[in-house]
Amino acid sequence: MKQPFPLSLSPKFWSDRQKWFQFIDNRISARQSHNDEEAIDLLAYITSRNSSELSIEQLRDELSTSFTVGTRNVAIVVASVLYLCSRHPETQQKLQSEIQEFVSKEGNNFELGDINKLSYLDKVIKEALRLYPAVPLFIREVIPDKSVVLGGYSLPEKTQIFFCSWAFHRNPNHWENPDTFDPERFTTEPLPFHYFPFGAGPRACVGMYYTLACTKIVLTTILAEYSVNVDPSCNFDTKVFAATIVPQNGLPAKIKRVLSS
Repeated sequence: MKQPFPLSLSPKFWSDRQKWFQFIDNRISARQSHNDEEAIDLLAYITSRNSSELSIEQLRDELSTSFTVGTRNVAIVVASVLYLCSRHPETQQKLQSEIQEFVSKEGNNFELGDINKLSYLDKVIKEALRLYPAVPLFIREVIPDKSVVLGGYSLPEKTQIFFCSWAFHRNPNHWENPDTFDPERFTTEPLPFHYFPFGAGPRACVGMYYTLACTKIVLTTILAEYSVNVDPSCNFDTKVFAATIVPQNGLPAKIKRVLSS
């Protein structure tokens, strides 16, 4: 199906779009020519299993979608963490101390397994996702020829069910002081299905681990050397963009170096 209207009238948009497509096409061709059976990245997975089923254009579109969605979620989570840390200086100081100690030992060549040892960073990210889940709403549908019973109600086939993580994460029946930013609440794991910023069960978001890994790397890189102070007059008012939340008015901030490179 052809696009009924142009995506953009900007020549730069079309130039950048072509460059991106060419980059992805080259990566796909290179991987198909020299396939690494031991590679575990998304490109290897798709090309090794679907090279005979999907065209180069289809592979490119799938990879482009995954990259775009994944990086947008990372930006949202990073923004919410920096906003909350700015509003709670004691949290930012504690987090920076953990990160700076980590970087002083590991340097800049740390591996993913190492960064996952940053326990306070993990708690801060989880609490930020509780208050500001990047995807605030999930939809499920009863499959054809089936019915389910939820809360004593029988739902017929094809019934759509909406789950609002934003509302559930702030429900005082399930969370103590739900509107308070408290990373220490994740010292213990929440009850099953009480916390689902990426959905839950077998249909949870496939990009969850990608988002969390990239978020930890970006925050470690920033907070190892800088403190971030969001404009005090700015609130994290949100709007929905392509099923995700984004700061409605941006997050103007001052960045100050705290450690010489």
